[in-house]
Amino acid sequence: MRFRVLGTLDIRAGQGWVRLDRPRRRAVLAYLLLAPNRAVTVTELVEAIWGALPPSTARSQIQNDVAAIRKVLLAAGHPEAIVTTTGGYLLVSTAEQLDYQVFRRRVSEAADAADRGSWTAASRKLGEAVALWRGSALADVVAAFAGPARAALEEQRLDATERLAEARIHIGFPDEQIPVLREIVATHPERERPAALLMLALHRTDRRTEALAVGRAVRAHLREHQGLDPSQKFLDLERHILRDAGEVEPERPAPRSWLPRPPHGFIGRDDVVERLTASVDKLAEADESLVWMIDGMPGIGKTTLAVHTARLVKDRYPDGQLFVDLRGHAEGSARKTSVALGILLDQLGYPAAARPPGADGRAAVWRGELARRRCVVVLDNAASSEQIAQLLPDAPGSLVIVTSRGRLTDTTGTWSESLPVLSGGEGVALLAAIVGRERVDAEPEAAARIVELCGRHPLALRLAGARVRRRTAWTLADLAKRLGEGAVLAYLSAEDRTVTAAFSTSYERLTVGAQTAFRAIGALPLDDVSAQSIAAATGGAVERTQQDLDALADANLLVEHDVERYRLHDLMKSFAASLASAIDAAEVRAGWTTNCYDYYAAAAALSLAPGEASGVVLRHFEQAPTLRPELTPGSPGPGWFAAEHANLLSLIRSASASGHHQRGAQLATAIWRHLFNNSALEEIVETQTVALEAARTLGNDGLAAAAHNYLASGHFTMGEVALAERHLLEAIDIRRAIGDQSGFYVSRSNLATVFLVQGRVSAAARMLEDAIAQDPAPDMTSSWLTILGMCYAQLGHTEAALRTGRTALFVARQATDVRRVLTALAALGATRLRLGQFEPARRILRSCLALHQRQRNFDAADVLNDLGSAYRGLGWYDQAERHHRLALDASSSTRTNHVRATALSDLAETLIAAGKPGALEAYEQAAQLAAAIGYVRERARAALGMAICLTDDHPDRAWQLLKLALALFDQSESPDRHEVAWRLEALS
Repeated sequence: MRFRVLGTLDIRAGQGWVRLDRPRRRAVLAYLLLAPNRAVTVTELVEAIWGALPPSTARSQIQNDVAAIRKVLLAAGHPEAIVTTTGGYLLVSTAEQLDYQVFRRRVSEAADAADRGSWTAASRKLGEAVALWRGSALADVVAAFAGPARAALEEQRLDATERLAEARIHIGFPDEQIPVLREIVATHPERERPAALLMLALHRTDRRTEALAVGRAVRAHLREHQGLDPSQKFLDLERHILRDAGEVEPERPAPRSWLPRPPHGFIGRDDVVERLTASVDKLAEADESLVWMIDGMPGIGKTTLAVHTARLVKDRYPDGQLFVDLRGHAEGSARKTSVALGILLDQLGYPAAARPPGADGRAAVWRGELARRRCVVVLDNAASSEQIAQLLPDAPGSLVIVTSRGRLTDTTGTWSESLPVLSGGEGVALLAAIVGRERVDAEPEAAARIVELCGRHPLALRLAGARVRRRTAWTLADLAKRLGEGAVLAYLSAEDRTVTAAFSTSYERLTVGAQTAFRAIGALPLDDVSAQSIAAATGGAVERTQQDLDALADANLLVEHDVERYRLHDLMKSFAASLASAIDAAEVRAGWTTNCYDYYAAAAALSLAPGEASGVVLRHFEQAPTLRPELTPGSPGPGWFAAEHANLLSLIRSASASGHHQRGAQLATAIWRHLFNNSALEEIVETQTVALEAARTLGNDGLAAAAHNYLASGHFTMGEVALAERHLLEAIDIRRAIGDQSGFYVSRSNLATVFLVQGRVSAAARMLEDAIAQDPAPDMTSSWLTILGMCYAQLGHTEAALRTGRTALFVARQATDVRRVLTALAALGATRLRLGQFEPARRILRSCLALHQRQRNFDAADVLNDLGSAYRGLGWYDQAERHHRLALDASSSTRTNHVRATALSDLAETLIAAGKPGALEAYEQAAQLAAAIGYVRERARAALGMAICLTDDHPDRAWQLLKLALALFDQSESPDRHEVAWRLEALS
């Protein structure tokens, strides 16, 4: 930790702590610490320090105080802790640098452990949290904000102390908690919880009389001071103690229900609901799980029935009521099983940091959680049996309700229902629930007519009823007349057209502009839309288009799922597409699609950072992309790509079928950086494969080379090194043939990185030296120098590695390229580490990590791992192990397998140095992973490490491993081969 506020305000300096000498400076720093990583304005600081009556010189005093604080932080080794922002300051802090943040994390981890029933873990975490307190919070801070802040912190301390007492009682130490709880009860007689815990602790130590006396005292205090009786839980505990039977735990919060609110007026389906609830009762008695499948035509009421029934039986499933939309309706957009599992685990409160990345790992966690709970789970809009297979429980106790348009056949061991349309009476009852019983009773024949015209279809009835409900001047006969007029009768003759008939009624009432927008949304291959995207497609004005989209949303034909972002229900999407096919000429629809591709291609290029756009993307446009000012993205950059992620993928996937090869390839090129930053490696491979096929169709060698180059990045990061090499060789050949010298050397330098992993270090170095000498792409020079320095380091040319690394850092800083500065800093720190200069390496790597943490979507796994190695070299083994494990977590989430292999070997070295077990297992994992991805150097390191671990007990096996390590180090020309040769000689 760098800072402490749970007591006096202290700053870490070396191995000790220092304090600021002046009270106001302590107050300013304390306020910034309590708002970490948030920009705090000077005005806010002035109010926090002086309250409503600041002096006239307050702003200048704050600025002077911050300058003085920075000097102290610089002397203490924290030079970049406070950053100046527009109008104020921001204190940069990670979760481990402030004792209050550590305290909150431990309490949160304890709550998760308690929810899982792991009271021992909860006790340990809470003990660590409470131990961080050294007295009253902000003890030496005097300011307007200090009193309220201190009170809030003390309340959290008291809550943690109570939770710790609860956990200790659960694991069998009630006697030790009695004096602690007595003190809390005496100080805070108004709090029921510590009194209940004290009664429980006394009861479990056979001191029933004392426990009941505590209860009487609480009852008397509440009546005297608040005029209230204790809660029902408290009274139940008293009665339990009087009966002296069983175990009663203090009140814990009920699990949250994630079931959506059902539409108003659930009507009918009585026989279906009765069958399900009867089966629930029967299986609950047998302690079995039930999976219930509901299928039927679109809009028939599957989701409404599922949610209604889940709410009816939720009391029998007290541990969770969960809901996830699997999006199975629209082809190609169904949720991946791993994503659905992530949503369900979120709803259970399972921590994201502990969640495995893939579907198999998440399914194991999910089923393990369900095995300990009784939950009702609604899986809505399933696409297939395969999609839900890993979402179903394999242990008794839970109810899963699955809805799907089609009947899922490969679902053994389940109950199923196919929903028909409503009966005539149910349809009238549903209409009455929407428009009002009095209106239906006044016009029964018109009501029955409406039901029949809507085909007794629930969704059609709801839409029709909503229209007449909002128009009080209309009669039901007016609505029936409109439904019965025109071509709509033809749709009512076929059951699967009934929803279309209802939608047509709503559609006909729209303005011409809204109708056009509706049809365009149906015709375009987009996941969701904005006013900008539809205005671009149709050529309309953004403001007018926004009004049309709002009208569609008001008519319930469009859902505003985020601020000014809209999505059609998949049923509506099909309806809108059919309207477009029937009304708009093929050339009009083609024009919408072309305009849409043009808009997204230009917006994507303009949203890239300047270096990224000028480097690759813009060269593939016939002319520089432009947009109308009102269509220009309001917040270009990573945020725009994140918001448009699904649309960009949909457009790329649809490009070939719609004949937009050029635009599809341009989009794939533009979206590469966004996908790479977010570790969406499969999507990189998918989109660049589309781009490659498009380039071949167009005969565009430049686009093909770019696609090969980007395909290599995806395969390399996933550990598919051979595939990466193949694509880079293709890119090199193409770029050589077309005379693209800059692109040629870019691909060659990327191939050098592949060679570095494969152990072909000298060849990699020669490629990079050649690229730098030619200097065809100055913006790439720092990257090439960085990788060249890494090659020199592996070859043992340490001085050349240092010199090259410093040059790389200088070039990156001159270009103000943060990404390349980070890469150069990390490589320079790694070189210092290899030279045994652990303290300089630590300083460089910590600076690099601090810079990483200010950026978004930057992978810091290698920096964390090297920092761990620096700590090992300094003898700080606990810090070293923690950073190695952080690196393993980071590399797992970003799926950088080569970094993970390195981190496993470095973790093993740290465990050996610390005298801890587990080194051999870590080396074995590293060896397996390195062999799988073709990482020669790490495979050699792991073999050497295993040999060292096995030398005493298994010398023959150690001998074989040393021989393997020597061969691998020889292959990679590593100076480490000398150590292996020495060990072989010693072992022989």
